[in-house]
Amino acid sequence: MRYVLGIDLGTSSLKALLLGEQGQVAATASRSYPIAVPQPGWAEQDPEHWWNACCQAIGEMLAQPGIEGQVEAVTVGGQMHGTVLLDELGLPLRPAIIWPDQRAGGEARAAEAVLMERGLLPILGGGVAPGFMLASLLWVRTHEPELWRRVHTAVLPKDYLRYRLTGGLATEPSDACGIPAFDLRTWEWSEEALAALDLPANLLPPLRPSEALGGVITAEAARACALRRGIPVLLGGSDQAMAAIGTGLLHPGTLLISISTGGQLVTPLAAPLPAPAYGARTLAHALPRRPGREGAGYLALSATLGAGLSLRWLREEVFADHEEGADARLIALAAQAPPGADGLLFLPYLAGERAPILDPVASGVLVGLRLGHGRAHLARAALEGVAYSLRHALEPLHAAGVRAERVVLAGGLGQSPLMRALMAAVLGQPVTPLKTVEQSALGAALLSAVHAGFFTSLEEGCGAAVHHGVPVEPEPEAAEGYAAHYARYRELYPALREEMHALREESDARI
Repeated sequence: MRYVLGIDLGTSSLKALLLGEQGQVAATASRSYPIAVPQPGWAEQDPEHWWNACCQAIGEMLAQPGIEGQVEAVTVGGQMHGTVLLDELGLPLRPAIIWPDQRAGGEARAAEAVLMERGLLPILGGGVAPGFMLASLLWVRTHEPELWRRVHTAVLPKDYLRYRLTGGLATEPSDACGIPAFDLRTWEWSEEALAALDLPANLLPPLRPSEALGGVITAEAARACALRRGIPVLLGGSDQAMAAIGTGLLHPGTLLISISTGGQLVTPLAAPLPAPAYGARTLAHALPRRPGREGAGYLALSATLGAGLSLRWLREEVFADHEEGADARLIALAAQAPPGADGLLFLPYLAGERAPILDPVASGVLVGLRLGHGRAHLARAALEGVAYSLRHALEPLHAAGVRAERVVLAGGLGQSPLMRALMAAVLGQPVTPLKTVEQSALGAALLSAVHAGFFTSLEEGCGAAVHHGVPVEPEPEAAEGYAAHYARYRELYPALREEMHALREESDARI
């Protein structure tokens, strides 16, 4: 049997998926790793944890009963925006600063102002937020000058993992858009944007197409990961582009809502958004670019920060549940409370918020808490708050004129029948569940499958490997109730913003 391998370097865990010649998922494996918070608002990870997780997941998968044959190609996708700083020997100089990190709020605002003044934001796909590589680079330059002088190359997380597999440094358009330093007109690095921020153009690795060969498995990587030396490794793409492929989003008309550590809303576009705003942005898709190709060369993206992140906080910090099956227990608990959680509302802004409020200082809030509320109400309010934040993040896409006839729900939480029903009611329209949990790993594997000749095109590969469930219709009474609750949810942040910021300033003054 011949296989291809797709890897998704997520925020909380790495997932690996083995795809057979007919598009069947032959095996999956995952390994989790922590997010370090050395100071409030910071978020870092040790790249060595990613590498160990990769080797362990691949080893476990290839050792499963019935898995006999060889891997023909590998593709790596993963979390966007993160910053891995390498010295001239290719060794990490510090822990990676990842996307939920909020330390570089000042640098993000300053960079966005400079780029806006020069009219560069539209060609870069949108603005600059804390946690984006541009903001993190400027923060390190200011606050860690000794280390900055030793920086030779800055790479994105999935590109570092591919570097460990192949020894080659490169990146591709779909992830480069999230830095943001990629020119959507030329599909090259924006030297003008880098110069405006006084960042050297050679700080970033070479750009190549997503489906291009990024190298082959080295002897060292083969020993560590139980793979054969010389297997081709493709450039791959961002987790959002890989998820789009793994959901079958090759043409405009479908919106993917993925509920993982963060919440992402992605839909294919034939052309970039003319004026991305309020956190919506344009990304390059990871589809092969061929002359005359019809379809979607771009993706519209809107995102929230505190989806699964908020639920993990509730499980671990409030309920002190660190055991296996904690997610299922929280969802079962939420099902015991009625819709609306008996008047309890939750703002899931524990790591600040992106679209559409763009406020790194926004904080989580529980409103309406009374003696009659218990653990089930807290769990229900948390799930509902995540659903409201996803609906809120959809508003800037609608404002930009983006419409989708179909909504597909994916991600770990998207597998829950309760969350599916909740999202349908909150959105007021049907949602179609994706049967494959690991859609980003599947998308990466499909790029590998086309390279290996399993399929003649991504269209053929998606037809064989991507499967959807029965659409979930909104329950009319629940949809009406959630519409009223969502209206109250929308009013809370503007009413509380000044207090959120005042409390953060007091906290920062004490540190």
